[in-house]
Amino acid sequence: MPATRVLTALAGCLLTLSAALFLVPPRALPDRLAVIAEDAVRIDNDFYSTHDWWHVDQPLRLFNAARIPWFVQQWSHKLSGPSGDERSPTFLDVGSGGGIATEALARSFASARFVGVDLSEGSIVAAQRHAKVSGLDIEYIVGPAYDLPFSSATFDGAVCSDVLEHLHDVPRALSEIARVLKPGGVFVFDTINRTRFSWLLVVRIAQDLLHIVPHAAHDWRLFITPAELDLALRQANLVPCDLAEIVGMRPTVQLRPLFDAILGKYWTGGTRERGLLASLLGPWTLTAHQGGSYLGHATKAPVEEPH
Repeated sequence: MPATRVLTALAGCLLTLSAALFLVPPRALPDRLAVIAEDAVRIDNDFYSTHDWWHVDQPLRLFNAARIPWFVQQWSHKLSGPSGDERSPTFLDVGSGGGIATEALARSFASARFVGVDLSEGSIVAAQRHAKVSGLDIEYIVGPAYDLPFSSATFDGAVCSDVLEHLHDVPRALSEIARVLKPGGVFVFDTINRTRFSWLLVVRIAQDLLHIVPHAAHDWRLFITPAELDLALRQANLVPCDLAEIVGMRPTVQLRPLFDAILGKYWTGGTRERGLLASLLGPWTLTAHQGGSYLGHATKAPVEEPH
């Protein structure tokens, strides 16, 4: 009996320790806005070269329902002329990947010119192929976010969608974005907040358990808090929106697709077209919650006229 109790106690301790290791996030980096050494974090940015960007169950495609209308709203409002008429602007997607967000934005601004830049040559090739099939005139270029291959003051707007949390030098990337923006140009973004909620949902559940995102696609320590990003934007001469305007984003779990699965409609309905994740989770929506992903925008400060 004593031996059984000892074994039970040890099993309980191991279970408690395992739960703690699962639930408690690692120690945050001393300074997220410093230059982070490649070997200081565990993140695999190389897998994007062979990533299946346009798979029917690509989770990033679910985000478009929330973020794309919001980006379009900010650009349309900030970049419209005095009469309220939209101009024909030029936009840059920094870290465009396979073009998931780029294409959706291009469809919303038919008269605009869109350029996508990404360090991954494989991703750029995938984006070019899909844009051609989709009949979209988007220019894609291989290049780093830290040294954008464009002249200064070239673009009316820029976007980083699901990119900032992958960067080892956020201030440098933001400085480059500010450089290529015209004065008054608008930068929009979405990224992931560094919270216990994002550790559990994004890393432990979505990445490590369910493999909705590839292994080592994220390192929680590279996630960025709104306060950190607010500071980095200001240092790059980008005036951020008030933090109260930054609206969070989380998945809306809709019951209808789940009921369809139970009723047997799941396999014969729209699942093949939408994919498993889209059928079960549905598109994402905006919410005031900031524990996971959040959106924001910033405007490049105008050039001060000499006195």
